[in-house]
Amino acid sequence: PPAIDAASDDTSLDLVAESLPDHRLVYLEYEGPVSGERGTVTRWDKGSFTLLEKKEGLYVALLTGEELAGRVTLRQRDQENQWDLNYTSFF
Repeated sequence: PPAIDAASDDTSLDLVAESLPDHRLVYLEYEGPVSGERGTVTRWDKGSFTLLEKKEGLYVALLTGEELAGRVTLRQRDQENQWDLNYTSFF
């Protein structure tokens, strides 16, 4: 799948995202090994977001991070856990 590259000249990214079950809040700060030898967690970015729009099947937010700053739009597809994601960079 495509990955967001903060060093890239591309200013937007479109992909299909799949929602997963919520994680425990402790994982927002955690870095290190995952139990059961399932890999390692490394934080790639941190920052804040401002929710601009929220309605049935649609979320629009501004991201302000150390690596990324831009606008994200999530639009729900026909399958409940599938979303079209568009990210557009401010830079």
